[in-house]
Amino acid sequence: MKQAIWLIMPLLLLGGCAQEAEPVPAEGNRPEGATPLLVENAVLESGVVTRATTTLTTSGVQIGIFRTAGTGYTGVQNNIPYKYSSSAWAPTSSTNPVWLLPADVDVCAYYPYNSTYTDKTAIPLATAVYTTAGDICFAGNRTMNGTPSMKSTVFAMKRVMAKMRFTLKKGDYPGTCSVSKIKLENSKLTTKGTVDITDIDNEAIITETGGTFDYAPSTSGGSVSATAAGVATREVLLLPFEFDTDGKLTVTLTVDTKDMQLDLPAATFTGSKIEPGKFYQLTVKLNGTKLEVTGVTIEEWDNIQLSDSGGSDYKPSPSS
Repeated sequence: MKQAIWLIMPLLLLGGCAQEAEPVPAEGNRPEGATPLLVENAVLESGVVTRATTTLTTSGVQIGIFRTAGTGYTGVQNNIPYKYSSSAWAPTSSTNPVWLLPADVDVCAYYPYNSTYTDKTAIPLATAVYTTAGDICFAGNRTMNGTPSMKSTVFAMKRVMAKMRFTLKKGDYPGTCSVSKIKLENSKLTTKGTVDITDIDNEAIITETGGTFDYAPSTSGGSVSATAAGVATREVLLLPFEFDTDGKLTVTLTVDTKDMQLDLPAATFTGSKIEPGKFYQLTVKLNGTKLEVTGVTIEEWDNIQLSDSGGSDYKPSPSS
């Protein structure tokens, strides 16, 4: 009898250990028959024919995911954060993944994550000095469910905004060449908008047309002193737009407290547009009586050359 008890006890202990190991994170609030959405990867697509990509696999990076409510689902799931760490993507809260049932639902995602976003059809956008938070990228709806072949996905995202940077070079300008402000003007230049991330082909929806955007070129909010070698200014995010009938982007530099103006014809920009996912790099030479653009480079944002030179020179007639 004692021998039988000793034989049974290890089995009971093993059973107890197995019982303790069985629960998985989020099991407590798992809907019946549901499985968590698996994110294989999240990448930024360049938009070129080769579809080159930049992966978002930096530890701590977060994306936000929205899920609709299909047959059998009790409701939607809005803005559920997933984080990359330890070489894998997982829900930031293990108790709150995106749940999938056998029935189909639509799922979309965006980057970078912002806890205040509640409406996937109106993610806010703004023309502003570049910040990571303002550089919105998204992957539109795809159909998913909880079956083995449909529960995981790669979110291939595209950028909504354009980026622009000026490199200031001192020519024969006689002063100190201190630039304290850069102003961009066009009647179609817009300052605020939204994007519907459910539709991969959806363009930004403009909610405010400003026509003018100005900013301090220095990272500290101060001035930049142009040199013969050139000094790069702060990069700015621009809502995409198509040039109006006046056909130009007016650039005004405040140099030693005086304004110097330059008009860039629409033909400077491919298709007479400021396009999403493009990085516009313009080199401006400051002379005694005028500004000259000596270099215009337009690159796919994810394939940019880390240089301020190159591209076809372009010298417009400066404004008086």
